[in-house]
Amino acid sequence: MRRRAQTSLEYAVLVSVVVAALVAMTIYMKRGMQGRLQQSAENIGPQYDPEKTTGNMTMTSTGHMITRVTSNTVGNKIQITSNTIIEEDSSTVHGSETVLP
Repeated sequence: MRRRAQTSLEYAVLVSVVVAALVAMTIYMKRGMQGRLQQSAENIGPQYDPEKTTGNMTMTSTGHMITRVTSNTVGNKIQITSNTIIEEDSSTVHGSETVLP
């Protein structure tokens, strides 16, 4: 009986050591994955940096809107009705952006 308890205790200690080692390794695994992700991002090319990025944009917007206002007098009250119709609407954006090394 005593031998059996000792064997169970040895297995429990062994399992706890393995679990502790795996938990300790997670820090290094995270760092390794972050390093690979950063290396992949650097292989794509220069990344956005507000101090090194210049750009110019031109935005054009045109539209045609009709508003009709009607009023009716009923007794001492005036009713005003407004109807707005947008018949045509378009917008265009042109530009470029440069990331300096």
